[in-house]
Amino acid sequence: MGTLITGAEVRRAYSFLGGRPFRNAGAGLSGALWQPWHLSGCAAAFCTNTAAYPNAVHLTGGNVDTFYDLSGNGRDLLQAVAGSHPRWGASGSGGVLGFDGTDDKLKASPFALNQPDHIFVLGKYTTGAATAYLWDGNTADSGACYRVAAPTNNSYVYAGGGAAINLASANATWTIYDANYNGASSLAALNGAAPSTANIGAGNKGGFALCSAGNGNARIAADIAAVVVYNRSLAESDRQRVIRWMRRQAAMLGITIP
Repeated sequence: MGTLITGAEVRRAYSFLGGRPFRNAGAGLSGALWQPWHLSGCAAAFCTNTAAYPNAVHLTGGNVDTFYDLSGNGRDLLQAVAGSHPRWGASGSGGVLGFDGTDDKLKASPFALNQPDHIFVLGKYTTGAATAYLWDGNTADSGACYRVAAPTNNSYVYAGGGAAINLASANATWTIYDANYNGASSLAALNGAAPSTANIGAGNKGGFALCSAGNGNARIAADIAAVVVYNRSLAESDRQRVIRWMRRQAAMLGITIP
């Protein structure tokens, strides 16, 4: 008689193609393509392309209470308060998360995330507080990207001291943000362009908050399709691989990036 395999053992098994648990391995061609967690140091990864990554989100009443970490590290982005769940909107091969700028936000439980680290976000902001956050660390300004409404709607990358990197982002425009938090050698850019640099401070994130400051304030009205977090600096060649992956997800989701 053969050996029985329990459901728990199956869930712990890793798929050959995706290199991650079956829940997050993806479907069809996606599992055979390069994935961000194939690079070392991938602390967390998220994507709303549910055709490629089934069960990437959990919905309650049509809104998202869990954005699952595809990296296999279990650093899901969570929201326990029903009134603060971002909405789910169908788009292309999946959907997008819509944050209302009033009370919606998602946040991971605290985890070790210290400089140098590298953040990628595929998103689009519309409105929010005069200063509103696309992302931050576990506490306020520990590793942020925030939008300032007046006079330019530009986005700023900041980590608690020194200067901020000013990114000429556009309101209501899908954009790939990437920021390497690394003290005086910090870099940030839009859509894979040559990065700008500044000494943005030495803050360590200690976690990740999406569409709010780390303390839950300054929430932004934005749509989000993908997030990737690395606990190290990426070389330019690897940076561009992540950008290409985000462009591939955008195309499948019917999102146009400048």
